[in-house]
Amino acid sequence: LSVAGFTLAFFMVDESRHLASAHSIMGVALLAASLLQGAGGALRPAKSARIRPLWRIAHRLIGASTCLLGLATCITGGQWLDVHLSGWNLGDAPVALAAAIMIAVL
Repeated sequence: LSVAGFTLAFFMVDESRHLASAHSIMGVALLAASLLQGAGGALRPAKSARIRPLWRIAHRLIGASTCLLGLATCITGGQWLDVHLSGWNLGDAPVALAAAIMIAVL
């Protein structure tokens, strides 16, 4: 889903605006963190490995940070929508939707 969102944003946004906002920079960081989480899960050490406790802590911290970054990215996207689509009067709907999705996923 992250790769699809990144690809969609990359092709729909004018090149001069790539990485021009907090939302876009956070989106790239979120994609990288998501891929790192996937790689970390795939490369998980065996239960008997001495490094497993350290891996578990790092994997959980990166996972929690990724969730928070995802929520913050949704919020900045909602703020962008509020500014650029002000005539639509979206209010807090983007933030509420982002929070609902995060709660449902977790």
